[in-house]
Amino acid sequence: MEMFGLISLAILAFYWSYPDKINKMEKRIKKMEKKKNGRNEMSKLISELKGKVCTIAIDTELSEVKCEVVDIDDEWLKCCILDKKGEKQKEMLYRIDSIQKVSMVDENKK
Repeated sequence: MEMFGLISLAILAFYWSYPDKINKMEKRIKKMEKKKNGRNEMSKLISELKGKVCTIAIDTELSEVKCEVVDIDDEWLKCCILDKKGEKQKEMLYRIDSIQKVSMVDENKK
């Protein structure tokens, strides 16, 4: 009976750390997929827009959003949504994967 308990404990201990190993592997796979698909290149291109006003088409939005790019990293874009007068309305975070199109806004037109 004691042997059964020890074997059960060993199996339980093995499977207890199993989800951590899976999470680490998933992160590695996502990183490799990003490199393969060029996601890092996309974030580098968008990072050049930091501090500039542009319109961004996002697959979750029905229309394009006029905003000022505030900050960017490998996965996220932080921007301030602008109203028609060019005043800051609210800050939003968007995943870089969801960005469909980016275009610069001519500052002279405002």
